[in-house]
Amino acid sequence: MAYNVNTAGATVTLTSAYTTITGTANTDVITLAAAGNTVTVESLDTLTGAANTDIVTLSAVGNTMVVAGTIESLIGGANTDIITFAASGATVAVGGSIETLAGGANTDVVALAATGATVTLTGTFESLAGSANTDIVTLAVVGNTIAVSGTIESLAGGANTDIITLAATGNTVAVSSIETVYGGANTDVVTLSAVGNTIAVSSIEVLVGGANTDIVTLSNAGSTITVSGVEALTTIGSNTDIVTLGASGNTITLTGNFESLTGGANTDVVTLGAAGNTITVSGTIETLAGGANTDVVTLAASGATVLVSSIESLAGSANTDVVTLGALGNTISVTGAIEGLAGGANTDIVTLGNAGNTIIVTGTIETLAGGANTDVISVFATGATLLVTGIESLSGSANTDVVTLGAGNNSIIVSSVETLAGGANGDWVTLGAAGNTIAVSGVETLRGGANTDVVTLGNAGNTLIL
Repeated sequence: MAYNVNTAGATVTLTSAYTTITGTANTDVITLAAAGNTVTVESLDTLTGAANTDIVTLSAVGNTMVVAGTIESLIGGANTDIITFAASGATVAVGGSIETLAGGANTDVVALAATGATVTLTGTFESLAGSANTDIVTLAVVGNTIAVSGTIESLAGGANTDIITLAATGNTVAVSSIETVYGGANTDVVTLSAVGNTIAVSSIEVLVGGANTDIVTLSNAGSTITVSGVEALTTIGSNTDIVTLGASGNTITLTGNFESLTGGANTDVVTLGAAGNTITVSGTIETLAGGANTDVVTLAASGATVLVSSIESLAGSANTDVVTLGALGNTISVTGAIEGLAGGANTDIVTLGNAGNTIIVTGTIETLAGGANTDVISVFATGATLLVTGIESLSGSANTDVVTLGAGNNSIIVSSVETLAGGANGDWVTLGAAGNTIAVSGVETLRGGANTDVVTLGNAGNTLIL
C-alpha cells in the first residue's frame, strides 16, 4: 500500500503501515505508525521512527532527509543519500550506500547492517557498530569523537583530529588518517591502512602496520601489544610497555622506555631511539641497534638470540643467550651468563661486570676486560682471537685460539689455547689440568697443569719463571 503526501509541506503521523511513502517538493514531516513498518521512502524532509521495528529503504532517486527516533534499518539507494540525525538524537541501523550521515546534538547511535554498509559520517556520533559483512566508513573533515564496536573493514578519518574509542567487547578495525584509538577491555585488532599513518593508541592488543611508513605512539597508561609492519613506535609514559613483534618480520625504531621486547619468528631489525633506552629483550631479534645515548639491555630469563650494535650495557639471563656484536665495532659492558658472544668485523671492546661472569666467546674480540670477581671464559668451537685482561679462567676451543693478555697484571688459568702472548706488566699463567700444547711469549710466570704440557717459547726472547 502506497502513501503519497497530497498536501505540500505536510506534517503527518501515520496510523497504518505503508510499503511506500512519497513526499512533495515542499517540507514533509512524517512519523511512522507505531505498529512497525517496512517501507520505501522518497522526497521526505523528516522521518521519525516509531516504537516497533521500522525497516526503511531510500528510493533510487537520491534523498536528503532528517531522521529521528529509532529506525531499526535504514538502507541507502542507488543515488546520493544525505541523512541528518535530528537534534533530539537517533538510533539507526544503516545498510547499503549512504553517501553522508550527519550526527546531531544529542546521542546518535549507528549500527551498520548485517549486509554491510558504505557511509560517510559527519558531525558527532556517540556510537558506531560494525557488522558481519564489509563496512566502509569515512569520517568527515571536521574531526570526530566516536565509540566503535564490532568489525569495521575500513574506517577512514578526515582532515582534522579523529578520536576513536573501541567498545569493551573486543574489535577488529582497519583505520586510516585516525589520530587516536583507545582500545576496550577485550582484544582489539587494529590494522593501519597502506597510505601510512601517524597515530596514538592505548590498550590495543594487536597493531598491524600498512605498506607505507607508520608512526605509532603508545599512551602513558602502559601497553601490552603485538606489533607488525610498524616503522616507528614511541612510548611517552613511565608505565610498563610490553611489545611483541609479529611473526612476519619487522624493521622498527623504538623511542622511549620500553620494559620488554620479544622478537618474532622472522627477521626483526630494531633500532633504539637516540634518547637512551632501558629494555628487556627475549626471543630472537636478528638486529638490535642502540641509539646515540646509553642503552641498557637485559636478556629475559627465557633466553635470547640477538645481534647488537651500539649497546652500552648487556645483561645475560639464566637461560641460553647467544649474542653477536655488530660489524661496525662496539664498546659494551656485559654481565651475567651469556652462552655465546661473537665479535664483529671491527673493533669490539667488551667489559665484564663486577659480579663475576661465565661466558662463551667466538670470533675476534679486540679487548675483553674482566670485572672484580671471577670471570670464566670459554671459547666456542670455531676458535677466537682475543685480547683479555682481568680474566681468571680461559678455556680454548678445538680450533685455533690466539690470546693476548692486556697491559695490566694478569693471573689466569689457561687451557686448550694454541697461542698466548703476555702483556706489558706481570702475567701469572697457570695451564689447565687436561694437558696443553701452547706457544707462549711475554709471560713472566708459567705454571704447568696435572697432565702433559708442551710449551713453545716465542722468538723475541723470554724471561720466564716456571
